[in-house]
Amino acid sequence: TFRGLARADAEPEVVEPWVRLDYYNQKSSEAMDIYEQHVVWPAAAAAQCEADGEEPDHPKLCPLAFDGDKETLLGTMCGQAVPSRRREEGSSKPDQDGLSVYVLSKMPPERQVEALVRQFVVLSYSRQLRKRLPPSTIRAHGKDEQLLALLRRCAVLVAGNWVLKSELMGYEGTEAFARDLLLMLLSRKNGKLTFDEVQKWLVALERFRMPGKVLEEIASGVCHRETNGSLRLKNPPDDDFRRKFPKVIVEYDKWWDQHRAEQVAKLNTSGGRSSRGNPQQAGAAVAQRQRAKLMGEVREALAPGAVSLSELRRHIQKKNTTTVVREEELQQILALPEMEVVRIRELYVSGRTGNEANDKLRTVLHALLRGKDTVTMQDVAAEFERVHGEPCKVSSYVLRGFLREVAEKLDGAGETWVLKGALVRSDAQ
Repeated sequence: TFRGLARADAEPEVVEPWVRLDYYNQKSSEAMDIYEQHVVWPAAAAAQCEADGEEPDHPKLCPLAFDGDKETLLGTMCGQAVPSRRREEGSSKPDQDGLSVYVLSKMPPERQVEALVRQFVVLSYSRQLRKRLPPSTIRAHGKDEQLLALLRRCAVLVAGNWVLKSELMGYEGTEAFARDLLLMLLSRKNGKLTFDEVQKWLVALERFRMPGKVLEEIASGVCHRETNGSLRLKNPPDDDFRRKFPKVIVEYDKWWDQHRAEQVAKLNTSGGRSSRGNPQQAGAAVAQRQRAKLMGEVREALAPGAVSLSELRRHIQKKNTTTVVREEELQQILALPEMEVVRIRELYVSGRTGNEANDKLRTVLHALLRGKDTVTMQDVAAEFERVHGEPCKVSSYVLRGFLREVAEKLDGAGETWVLKGALVRSDAQ
């Protein structure tokens, strides 16, 4: 029969081995954590918003948006990869690039905000930042004053949007001045410059003799170029932010004038020389921008868990198809104090999460694994009490998450965990 022929031509079915699952009953700390964080909190927060007459802006509290496209539904049911209409409309948005809620939740709050600003470059406060931050961050640091303070550390305000600071993009000297001058003009002109205004920007920079390639890189980094030669900020003006935070708008209007005066005085003092006539300086400027970009990518790569140097290089290389990423360069970045990277033998992992209780526990765990290949949850708890003089108050559910970052659970050995890669090294020996 046809069915028999199809079965004969098919490849032999691979029988997968049985895997023993861990069971946590409803009274376990793991089950209680999930119940409180994913059932109780959303219900209570939604009820509070309704009582206050406010529209919830957290992703878990927002209404579900169904596509409503019949072709997409039928295609999905029949196993066809048909892109939804909503997804096609949003295809121009920046790719998440690994910045999931889980990855962000592993970073300190200030790193989360900086990572999102780097991701979008031009970021809307309400439409992008608040909707992409993890629920735990919104609960602990979700007040407007706190988030704005974190934004001020890594970004500047332009037409109601937040744009990554020039120094964090790797620009210095005249190149940083050129970018900041463009951002100031965009801020004054509500996010759009006409062709004549773009020419005025270029004329103001003529004395620095900057390469056209650098100027184009600066402009394309934050703007879309229209067919008539005008420049438009990558995000439309955020009028909602302006209405909600008028004092912040006034603050940055004054700041831009003061910042421009400071930059001009600094350039006049240093002579304001461009790197155009000096290939060595030009190469150093490109390397600086590349390093700034790699620093952000390394932080994102280490957030989910520990990796070796070779694994890190392969991961970063996939995202940089036009340049060669070398292990020596990554080692220099990993050694920078501001990266806050912890080394456990041959593995690298993010050092700080921003939660004091969690960071104390992770520090104890990392110290244990530097001296031994295997640990149990009881070992970690006992070492924590020895070091800090008090029992660990972090739940078992959270501790297992920290163990998964740097270790793998041994099958059939209860709660015994082995450092990532240790079994491979022992087999090789």
